[in-house]
Amino acid sequence: MKNFFVVLLVLTGFIAAQNITERSYNCIFNVKDYSPLQGKGMQAGDEVDALFDKAGLTSADARKANVWSATLFTNSPSQTFTVKKSDEEGYYHIIHKATGKAVTVEDASKADGANVTLFAFSGMDHQKFAIQRDTAKHRYASYVIAKHSGLVLTTVDKGNVVQKPIDRNNDAQVWAFSTRYAWHNGTGYLTVGGLFIMPGAKVVQGGKKNRSWCYIALPSAPNLYYVMNAMSHQFLIASQAYDKNNILEKYTYVQRPYKRGITNNMLFSMQYTDDTKESLYIIEYLTKYVLDVDPATKQIVSVPKEKASKSSHWGLYNAPKGM
Repeated sequence: MKNFFVVLLVLTGFIAAQNITERSYNCIFNVKDYSPLQGKGMQAGDEVDALFDKAGLTSADARKANVWSATLFTNSPSQTFTVKKSDEEGYYHIIHKATGKAVTVEDASKADGANVTLFAFSGMDHQKFAIQRDTAKHRYASYVIAKHSGLVLTTVDKGNVVQKPIDRNNDAQVWAFSTRYAWHNGTGYLTVGGLFIMPGAKVVQGGKKNRSWCYIALPSAPNLYYVMNAMSHQFLIASQAYDKNNILEKYTYVQRPYKRGITNNMLFSMQYTDDTKESLYIIEYLTKYVLDVDPATKQIVSVPKEKASKSSHWGLYNAPKGM
């Protein structure tokens, strides 16, 4: 049965060589409702949890399970997980920062609906996960597949996380591995101008509104990221389509919903601007241009590094808590 399941994954396009960036992520979110993965820290639920419990949005039972999808982003150790390679090619351990414990399928169960919890690290198969890109729909996100069972991490009622068979129509099984920050270049924040929910809204250098961004690790290659605004859930993308035979001198940036197959530039890497490591270039993957600011319009643009201004030096700041 397990071999049949693996064959099914291959035929449906879920299995491919994956090499996600090993690092800590403070916002591994579920693409169904953008709820961040959370583990129980040193304390049980607080007064905020109690309010959401009363409203029926979460439950003490879900939190008792140790791993659940939270309602709010808190930028805390309880929502921070480190992804590191296991001793077996293609599998990873996911380690909770607040406790040092590993994400674990409880009792090494292979059952549909078995609970996902935190447990002392052992390196066993029920603590190993393949992080496989969703090639069908959300290519920026992944299925997290338990090695011992072939089942995937899934959010169910009131946020509890369990393992279940893959269902490609269930977005509650698809996870984006992101780190949520605000970027500031010494003059202003990277932010969305105008009505922030509008597709096509300009991305600009501006004030504190809408300054929180998730940079989402590309599941299939290390050190490459999609950049999604945490409020609008739309992606940083060039207005102009990319043509390798006609590379423009400058590209302007807006936000748009994710769409598979689009040719506009929307993948980035980061590189320190100098040895002090106080600021970063945000580098567009295809052109190797860096994100800068048009001095006349304040819109974000990408230009060759040698033509960039000091406004292309971005510092990372903690993102505000909230949705």
